[in-house]
Amino acid sequence: SFNEDELKQNGYSKDMKFNQSQILLALFVTDKGLPIGYEVFPGSTFEGHTLVTTLTALKKRYKLDDVIFVADRGLFSEDNLSLLESNGFKYIVGARLKNMNKKLQSCILDENNYQSTGFVVHQRTDPNKQKEERQRIASFPVKHRYLVVHYSSRRAKKDKYDRNEAIEKLTKKLQKSKNPKSLLSNYGYKKYIDVEGDVNITLNQEKLKS
Repeated sequence: SFNEDELKQNGYSKDMKFNQSQILLALFVTDKGLPIGYEVFPGSTFEGHTLVTTLTALKKRYKLDDVIFVADRGLFSEDNLSLLESNGFKYIVGARLKNMNKKLQSCILDENNYQSTGFVVHQRTDPNKQKEERQRIASFPVKHRYLVVHYSSRRAKKDKYDRNEAIEKLTKKLQKSKNPKSLLSNYGYKKYIDVEGDVNITLNQEKLKS
């Protein structure tokens, strides 16, 4: 629809249809993906502003005594956290470590601040191929909250492999690409490169070390 009313409104569109009116739907589902309820908002409503309204409706509808909100880092903002706290909701949300201040980042990178949670053995059909995973955990006060950081040797190995693969692919693309500016559209590549002049793109060695 191209017509707006009190419910149908133009707003942020993941389909890039900003000139078409829409509504915003907050859907409740179980851990199995079965729908159990929903709330409808005007289409121009910012997604983050639906959080407390939706949680309050969910708590009231199902007569829940306690709610613990769990979300990825996309909902990690001071406004959202303050709203959750002021309305009495507990929460566990993902954090962007690179957005933390330098002092806190230094503490996170210090292995002495971690406690070992032991080893996890990943069972395989072939006993000779069983792998042990070392895990550690640390907690840091951030204002009146706590930041919990978990380290996994298995995840660290995967992240290192993925990073090296990305750098190798980027290096090859820089050598072959007739239009290196096309690499700027890929966020995975942008964080490793510098743009010099109009078309001269080079790998940033300092960023590769970090």
